[in-house]
Amino acid sequence: MTQYAPAQELAAEVSTDARRKSADRAITFVFAATMIIALLWQGGVHQSAMWAIWALTAIAWLLSLSHPPSATARLTLPWLWIGLGAYHALQVLPLPHGIVELLNPNATQISDASRRALGLAPASMLPIATTPAETAAQGSIFLMVGSIVALYGHHLMRPKGRKLASRHGLFIGILCGACALLWGLSYAPWMSKLVPVGLRWTLREFALINPNHQGGVCAVGLALMMRSVLRTDDLAKRNIYLLGAVFLGGVALLTRSKGGVLGCLFVTLGSLATMRHRWRNSRMAKEELRRRARVEFGLKISTAGLIIGLLMVPFIEGEILPELSGGKQINKVELLQQASGLIGQGWATGEGAGSLPVLAAIRDVAPGKRIDFMENVILQRLLDQGLIGALLFFIVLAAMLARTMSTMVRGAAGWGPWLAICALLLQNLADFSIELTFGMLLLLPLSVQVERLHVRGSQERSKHRSRRKYRKRLLLGTAVAIALSAGLLHHGSNHWSRGMVQRFSPLSIAQAKGLTEQRYLHSDFAFLSLCRKAVKARQFKQALIYCDRAIELRPQSQAARLLRMATTIDDEQDGHIAEDLAMLLAKPSKERNEAIEMCGRYEIAEKNLLKIVADLPNDVALHVARQVFELRPDLIEKMVLQIRQRSNSKTSPVEFLLARVYIKRGHERAADRIATKLIGNPHTNKDGWEIQAELLLRAKKYRDAFTLFASVCKARLSSSNACIRALMTARLTMSYSEALRYASKIYILLRLVPEHAYIHWMTIAQLHYDNQQFERAIAASRRALGLKRNDPKALILEARSHLAISDWRAANHSIKLLPKEGPWATVGIELANEASRTRGGHSY
Repeated sequence: MTQYAPAQELAAEVSTDARRKSADRAITFVFAATMIIALLWQGGVHQSAMWAIWALTAIAWLLSLSHPPSATARLTLPWLWIGLGAYHALQVLPLPHGIVELLNPNATQISDASRRALGLAPASMLPIATTPAETAAQGSIFLMVGSIVALYGHHLMRPKGRKLASRHGLFIGILCGACALLWGLSYAPWMSKLVPVGLRWTLREFALINPNHQGGVCAVGLALMMRSVLRTDDLAKRNIYLLGAVFLGGVALLTRSKGGVLGCLFVTLGSLATMRHRWRNSRMAKEELRRRARVEFGLKISTAGLIIGLLMVPFIEGEILPELSGGKQINKVELLQQASGLIGQGWATGEGAGSLPVLAAIRDVAPGKRIDFMENVILQRLLDQGLIGALLFFIVLAAMLARTMSTMVRGAAGWGPWLAICALLLQNLADFSIELTFGMLLLLPLSVQVERLHVRGSQERSKHRSRRKYRKRLLLGTAVAIALSAGLLHHGSNHWSRGMVQRFSPLSIAQAKGLTEQRYLHSDFAFLSLCRKAVKARQFKQALIYCDRAIELRPQSQAARLLRMATTIDDEQDGHIAEDLAMLLAKPSKERNEAIEMCGRYEIAEKNLLKIVADLPNDVALHVARQVFELRPDLIEKMVLQIRQRSNSKTSPVEFLLARVYIKRGHERAADRIATKLIGNPHTNKDGWEIQAELLLRAKKYRDAFTLFASVCKARLSSSNACIRALMTARLTMSYSEALRYASKIYILLRLVPEHAYIHWMTIAQLHYDNQQFERAIAASRRALGLKRNDPKALILEARSHLAISDWRAANHSIKLLPKEGPWATVGIELANEASRTRGGHSY
């Protein structure tokens, strides 16, 4: 029996090695799947993706039970993120009202005011975080990422760990390239035109939405591709990696992300400093010294580039970009200065993740622009975690970076990951993009590789007892983090601000009130939904209270202002009509159009409109008057005369609009007198010709009207109204082929404005229909529907064209999309009856 013992031991050892290799492959697959889900499944957007990553983290932990390390990892950064997740968990822990009021007055003020609007007393216990659901979700992400990367570092502590880390670095670079390709085919101006529209929308389900996030991914991928260029001696592989690096740099430019471009520039400078020594590597001592000298020089260059980039960010954002864009570029430095004032009240413990949009909306920071992030990782940490959390974060981060830098000159193996880490940090200082997107999953494995690749000799070895203690601590710490992340994910992900429309729609008013009390006291949308439900239930007094609270939470919310204005009118009160109408008229929007239509229907709103127009600037008042033009010619005449009297000058825009009002109301002589005056002035004669053309069109002199409209369109390309009128008149005066040629000629002038392009395609569709070219009429109608989805006029024309060729099935599809109420419903019934008759005749 003893002679077979060595064979049995050998067989057992082979079996153990086979099991260990299987476990290694399984763990590697888990980490690869996690990276793929994080980048290509919008990990921070879809709740299902977050649960998938949690499941993979739990699987990685279970596999690590049978994977004892050969050394201790001594990692720092994964535990930093686990600590951040634990800090977020403390922020959502309910505390007494007095303590929360002391630590974060914003949280108590928002909660108390919202509960009063719901008719409830202030809560005795509430969390420190202003937005508990978002804070819980963000904390779960930190815990999951920290856990899986700690397990990843544990996985690399084996004899072939360096080789595996190198392969993983290349895999992450390829994954960044795939992510960049998806983003380019989904959103880039010229790349997206290469794929069909349907495929483009499918790809957008997997591509990163925010270009700043994509810019950071491109910088990381560029660093890893350049690392592969430096390390390989195969010419073909080197050229492939170089093409990948060029592609990633190009996509970073297409994103227009300032942080991404700065990160790519930083990576390029750092890579150039160490390029030559990798291609002529030698084992000679002199060459080794030169190689180390170049690595050290590259480290200095990249560090200097990081500092210079940080110093240049305010200059680029504040000076260069506004100048290049003619002052239209949003000055991010001013935005940061305004947003940084929000850090004040919760300075010690922080406001919690996701609080910035709420606080910025309440305090009216950067009106008209939604601010999701501070666009700067330092300010974001101060706002979310306060001074205590931010100091802990940056102290540990600086210690990790300093420890890694002290070993960088020993070799160039981790040079690419180091550049990637610095590029991502630089990108987050210019365009914040770590939060809620699993972007840190790029940073953390790279940091593990850098630390793992530069721990040498005796530092890497450890005694069996210390390895066992390390393994126990690792598994226990990550198990607690994984369990805590599951609790936070369950608490937060079901109650994010995302998806609130679907969440509130099926609820009754009592259910919506209960959900708002539990989760959404900070949300203006929740109170807006309550207001809509109360209006539907004819509870106008309560609806006004909900609308008032929604406007307190977001003073610039035009939807809430329009709803409050309509509710006030229904309640037969004056209330805030003047205030809401003035806010709605201040800038172009769909709500402003609806408010103007409301003014045309209700006398109380009309009176307020006339008062407000008197105080509006001339250009805004004229814009509003043009919108009122089609609705109330009698009302607009008063408005235009008021503007004319106030400005004390008969300027061309005012006179032109007044002449159109006179034509609308049948006062041709008054309009002709204005046109004659305008024609007499060489600066306004084109306006006069356009008025004359309108008068000729009203007199049914279509040929002369077309000549004048066409001449104005040709002489003044900005006059889209003249081009549209010329196109519509061409249909009445020209032959079918001539009208089509003219329409194609002027389409380039109309396609830039969707409304004008819609009128163009509707005119073309009507022209085809009148000439019995029904297939072409259907195609043109669909082009119009692409610009105005489910537009009744286009649907009716499409349905009639289908009926003309006896295609009753397609006609019924168009008819079903028509509104079920109003005048369009009557037309829909007539078309449905005609389709039924066509079907019967076709059947028989």
